[in-house]
Amino acid sequence: MAWRLGRDRGEAVTSLANLSSAGLAFGMAVILGAALGYGVDYLLGSSPIGFLLGFLLGLVAGVLNVFRAAGVMGKRQ
Repeated sequence: MAWRLGRDRGEAVTSLANLSSAGLAFGMAVILGAALGYGVDYLLGSSPIGFLLGFLLGLVAGVLNVFRAAGVMGKRQ
């Protein structure tokens, strides 16, 4: 990526920050869902079911966060 001076550089940095935020939100949603599912498995003894459900819910939440950050969903009209 070539860095330019002036306004273009500021827009590039802003875009990079927004993409980094979306990626971090995706990763945290997946990790949090998997951890909560693992905790449910630990408490209830239902070994892979809670982890898998938590992981899948975290994955769906992460994808929705990325779509929201990209402006695909929730556009104001």
